[in-house]
Amino acid sequence: MRVLITGASQGLGYELCKHLKASTIHCIDIVKPQQELQNVTYHKLDIRSEETIKLLSTLEEFDLIINNAGVMRRGTISEISLEDFKTSLEINVLGSWLISRYAKLSLNGQILFINSRHGLDLKKDPAIYSLTKKSLNLLAELFRKDKFVVKEAFLGPFKGGVSQEGHTKEEYAKRELSTPSEIANLIIKLIESSSKTRLIYDENKKVHYLE
Repeated sequence: MRVLITGASQGLGYELCKHLKASTIHCIDIVKPQQELQNVTYHKLDIRSEETIKLLSTLEEFDLIINNAGVMRRGTISEISLEDFKTSLEINVLGSWLISRYAKLSLNGQILFINSRHGLDLKKDPAIYSLTKKSLNLLAELFRKDKFVVKEAFLGPFKGGVSQEGHTKEEYAKRELSTPSEIANLIIKLIESSSKTRLIYDENKKVHYLE
């Protein structure tokens, strides 16, 4: 399997690279990891730049594209700054569209959008994060309508990444959360499933399930 993944220099993306059974993995991020993985080719690119992302068309075909890169900014819709609004839209939505638009997908390849529970349920805070994740859900649906094989992971909070945004170290340390490695294993099950297309977090039961 040949894989292209964004935002994999640390956290969940990095763990996915470790868990994936792939012959080749290409990672796109604005930084490289402190410890590079042997089976991964790293590309230091900004997913918001169409000119840069167009270069992906020169690479091989991929059997799996994972749109994992994302940012979170907390605040209500009346509190968010213009800079945070633009950054969130560009990385969480525009970047995923550019990657999915220009990377070459094999005949039976699939696109996986790493989303959030907020993609299914808009929250007052974090407002712009919820808005962009809801938009990412709709973007995935449009690719599905365009005859692409699409899967989505609507994740709950887990250690590391955007879950830390807005919390003090003391608050964060008290939360009982899954590790990036545990979440990566769930996503691998979604990727390998021939019948399930979504991984969803149940906020009441505090568990993820496939559907």
